[in-house]
Parts: sequence; structure tokens; C-alpha cells
Amino acid sequence: MPKICVIGGSRYVGKLLVKRLQTADHQVTVINRGSTRTPAGIAHLAADRNDEAALSAALGSATFDVVIDQICYTPVQAAIAARTFSGRTRRYVMTSTIEVYDPATAALATVPHGTPVPEEIVDPATWLVATDLPWQDAAYLPTHYAEGKRQAEAVFTHHQGFDFTAVRSAHVLGAAQRSSPAGWRTMSSASSTAGRSPRTPKRCPRSSSTTRNWRSCWSGRPPPPTSPARSTPVPTARSTCTSSGP
Repeated sequence: MPKICVIGGSRYVGKLLVKRLQTADHQVTVINRGSTRTPAGIAHLAADRNDEAALSAALGSATFDVVIDQICYTPVQAAIAARTFSGRTRRYVMTSTIEVYDPATAALATVPHGTPVPEEIVDPATWLVATDLPWQDAAYLPTHYAEGKRQAEAVFTHHQGFDFTAVRSAHVLGAAQRSSPAGWRTMSSASSTAGRSPRTPKRCPRSSSTTRNWRSCWSGRPPPPTSPARSTPVPTARSTCTSSGP
């Protein structure tokens, strides 16, 4: 029976993921702070993922075939997880986002309007990681969401302790969501958010990495009500999956 560890797994997509893994007869362990009750038959380890010592202590000698990280938002969190799960898993899967392709959040190559954005336009093997940025600042993180995900992918891609896959999912609406979708609209483009000015990434030496398409989902999140309308075309983005290792 495959042993699967889910970091997060207590809300929305994570809850459904845990349920489906259990239904598929996987041995599931959930790691989170314990703010919600874990379903019957699911092992639970209470730990704050930002506390490396506490996370390592909670894991003990546990090992897994796959770790699925639903709540990794920064390179600092990625670095903690990479160190902690080295030797504890063969593959690490991180839930990322199509917002990594948003040209409003980084200096990305131009793609003609209406053209699907290729995965390699955001290559985690060449992306700069800056752990000295204020990732723990509650005001900083929401406005640098896309850059946090890009840098987290880069940390895992360069880590040698396990194979890594990043699932750049689109925005999903459905049952058990935390806020009402009223007033939301489907877009065939990456999201636009005013006020985002992350550190412009530089390039570092390329390391080996493979990419593959995962699925297509032509959707996105609309800009906040205070955001001005975009005056230039935005390239189409789709959900993808980047992977390093076999």
C-alpha cells in the first residue's frame, strides 16, 4: 500500500485530495497544525511547517513514497521542507499556480496575445532564489504570491534529495470553498494584480530538468476590484506540470 503524506490537506482541494487518496486505498498521513479534525482512518501529525525542529520531531522516523505539499508559498518554506524530507520520501509534489506566468509579477519573455504560454518561460532550474526577502511579513507575502511560488519551485528543483514535481494548477471553483464565487468571472488569461513589484529575477546556471504537460484549464482569477484595467494584452496561461527526475 503506497504511503502518501499530505502537507495541509484540511481545506478545499486538500480535503478532497485526502479523501480520494484514502478511497484509492493509499495509506495517508496529513501534516498540519491541527486546526480542523482529521477524517477517520487518516493519520495526523501536528506540526507547524515553518518550525523545522518541530516538523522533524513530529515526523520521527516516518517515511513516505510521495509527499504532496498543498501549502508551500515561499522559498524559505521550501528549503525547510527539502531538508526535513530528504531521506524520508522518493518524490515531492508541490501545488504551484499558473500565476507564475503572470508578466505583471516578473520580467518574463513576451508571448503573442492568444498564444499558450510555454512551460519553459518560467524555468525553476534558472530562477533566482532570494531567501533574504521578507517572506514572513504578513503584508509582503500576499502581494508576492507568484514570486514566492516561483522561488519555491526553484528550491525544490535544485534539491538532490528526491525527485520533484510542481503542479501549476489553474484557479478552481467548487464546493467547500472558503469564499463565495459571486461576482467572479472566468478569464482566458493570467491574473493581473496591481502593486506587485517583486525583485527582478536574475539567471543562474541551468541544471538538468524535464518538463511535461499535465492538463489544460483555460481559466484564471480576475484582478481585485481596486486594480486598474490592463491596457495591454495578456498571454493565455494553462495548468501545467513541471518535473525533475524520472
